[in-house]
Amino acid sequence: MNIGDVIVKKNLFDKYGGVTTIKLILEKFYKILLSRMWAKKMFINVDMEKLLLHQIQFVSFAMGKPESEFDDERLRKGHAGLKITEEQYDETIDILVKVLTDFRVKFADIKLIGNAIESKKHLIVNVPVIKSLDKKKVRKLNEQEQYNKTKLV
Repeated sequence: MNIGDVIVKKNLFDKYGGVTTIKLILEKFYKILLSRMWAKKMFINVDMEKLLLHQIQFVSFAMGKPESEFDDERLRKGHAGLKITEEQYDETIDILVKVLTDFRVKFADIKLIGNAIESKKHLIVNVPVIKSLDKKKVRKLNEQEQYNKTKLV
């Protein structure tokens, strides 16, 4: 094998155009999502520019951006008390799949993105508000997170 024969494998983040494309995807995604009455209610008084920047980070993580980290605690706090149901989560994922398809993202790549998002589902659906640093509650949530992670593997 020659040095020129080495194939460089791109992550999905780079493959589909990085932040520029992700921003376009998310703008279309939110346009569709916010047409749903249940979702519109959740975004009252939300700074959408700030949310868009946050979501760019999350989708970059889901698309395998190098050195991309995503703060689970921030994700949990952002969804705490919203009472997001399984049905709402599924509908949101369906919207994302439609938008990714519209942007000509390959099915296998959509599946990889979906798996990354699914690994964070426990931080999105029916997340309770922890009003104080009740150590037992925090420990139990952390144990549940660890269990969910091992279940996905």
